[in-house]
Parts: sequence; C-alpha cells; structure tokens
Amino acid sequence: MESPPAAVTQEQPKEESKADFKKDLQRMKEMQARAELPPDDIEEMKNSEPVLMDDGIKGIGFKSFDIQEILGHGAFGKVFRCRLKGQDKDFAMKVLKKAFLYRNKHLKYAITECNILKSADHPFVIKMHYSFQTPDNLYMILDYCPGCDLAYHLNKK
Repeated sequence: MESPPAAVTQEQPKEESKADFKKDLQRMKEMQARAELPPDDIEEMKNSEPVLMDDGIKGIGFKSFDIQEILGHGAFGKVFRCRLKGQDKDFAMKVLKKAFLYRNKHLKYAITECNILKSADHPFVIKMHYSFQTPDNLYMILDYCPGCDLAYHLNKK
C-alpha cells in the first residue's frame, strides 16, 4: 500500500531546509553590507593566513617581564601573573605552545585571537598590551584581573 503522507513529509524537510538556507544567506549578505566589505574581500580574508601582530620588533619580549606566580594552566599552555620590569602594574602572561597549536591545527585561531584582542577597545573585553613569540611559544600580555576566572564564579553558585 502506498502512503502519500509519508512522501509529503519527505519533501517537507527539503523545503524547510531551503527556506532556512535562504534566510541564512540573506542574514550573511546583510552582515557583509553592514561590515562594508565586498564579497571578494571576505573570500580573500577566509583564504589568507593570519599574521601575528608582534611587539617583539619593539624590543618587548619574554625577558622584559618578571614572572610573579602561575595563575593557571590548560591544554594550550599556562597563564602567569607578571610585571613589566621597572613598573608596578601587574599583567597576565598567556603562554601558548606553538607545537601543540600546530599539531592540533589551532595555530591560526590563536593568532586570530591575539590580533582581535590587540585591536579591540571595549570595557567588556580584556585589553591585550603586548604580544610576541619565541621559536616555541606565543605570548600574550593581557590586563590582570584578580579574583579567578568567570567560570570559577559561575560554578561556585
């Protein structure tokens, strides 16, 4: 026996997915228009390799900082509390292992994170003051925010 309703339900998801695709495509086009980037520029950005905005050329490097204590560690690396030599202000030094990032294909994401933090200027986004690299690690010098991380406080409640 044939069951026409089953055939109708099989066609329906295709129509819904087409409608969802059209909505998503329209939203992307609106986002591109707001960003004022022609589609060619967006494609070029997608296909290009990110370049680290490196402060090493300004003479800032690992030896420019005094490590105070370790704040935490994770799969990608460690975070230290540090001070720029000759200053009293504390910073957080995020150290990422290049080999791990490269092996797991996360290097471009780390570089992009670094570049976004470097150029972001908003009170709700941690300010990155310096970035540099050595043959083994990427370093990000960020504002130090005492009191653990947000996840700690969220899990506490």
